[in-house]
Amino acid sequence: MTTLASGPILSAWIGVPLGVATLLLVAAHVALLSRVEMPESRRRIRRVNAWIMLVTIPVAIYAFCVASPAAPRAFALSWMAVLGLVAIVLMLACMDMLNTLRLHRAEQREVRRGFIESLSRRAARAGAAIDPPSVGAGDTHDHT
Repeated sequence: MTTLASGPILSAWIGVPLGVATLLLVAAHVALLSRVEMPESRRRIRRVNAWIMLVTIPVAIYAFCVASPAAPRAFALSWMAVLGLVAIVLMLACMDMLNTLRLHRAEQREVRRGFIESLSRRAARAGAAIDPPSVGAGDTHDHT
């Protein structure tokens, strides 16, 4: 009967190829970030996040495929490092989400501003003045 303490959680024959494939995908993502058109703030957050992932993946491979519960100190330290790095990746993903929301709101304000300016120009060309409604303008009957 095998127990959890007898060896690593995952066989290196499975974990290492999966980890290497993931490393290659994240490295390709880092390389493509500079070629894609996006706001610089978004690019910076995503670049930092990708570099943290490039550090996290080998640590996770070690935790899954090398660290054994039979060596509790190395096992605990490796898993604490994995959890800390994943927490940082999630925090950066949340920052990216909030930054995207900020960029979207700024773009909405700009579109609204352009729309209002366009309406004002059209009204001026047509010779119409856009006046605010006067108080009591809808009052057509006499109160005598």
